[in-house]
Amino acid sequence: MKEQSEVPYYRIYKCFLAVILLTFFSLSAAKGDETLFKTMLEPGSSAPVNKLKDAMSKSEFIFPEKGKWNIVFYWSLFCHSCLSEIPAIQRHLPEDSDFNVYYVSLDSSRMEKGLENFGKKRRLTRPILMEELHEERYLTADQWGVSATPAVFITNPEGKIAFSHAGPMDIDKFFADFEVMKNLGSEREQQ
Repeated sequence: MKEQSEVPYYRIYKCFLAVILLTFFSLSAAKGDETLFKTMLEPGSSAPVNKLKDAMSKSEFIFPEKGKWNIVFYWSLFCHSCLSEIPAIQRHLPEDSDFNVYYVSLDSSRMEKGLENFGKKRRLTRPILMEELHEERYLTADQWGVSATPAVFITNPEGKIAFSHAGPMDIDKFFADFEVMKNLGSEREQQ
């Protein structure tokens, strides 16, 4: 028979986690940290133009590129759904696509070798851009309103956000919707 004085480890873990989270939120609120409650850029907003270094080629990329459709995918090596979504995205990319894809890693340059290995192992053909930290803030993610990964944006050729989503997603549905968006955009250009 189980004694009442025994406390299951999961209860201790849950209490510990609750204390940590409450402390974090209290300290952030006390500091007036508005980045905790960022709002993602929504469709119709102008997309910020940023420049980051690719972990694999070491080249700098300016993104998103005006005049083209762009997918900007914010992720991290510690995001399980991101690790499965990136290869799924890669499988949907034609060799000579009419759009750009940028994988922006929140892991920054401190994880450069890990990012490079991740890209090589999965044979990624699109840049893995390394986020930069400036005074404890993300250079690009804060501008886009990213507060968690994954976060994905589609920008249209005019440089406006056409789609934004936070959290895991169905990649097949995402690309089907993306094709519809591109086709609607092409029809508008022809009119």
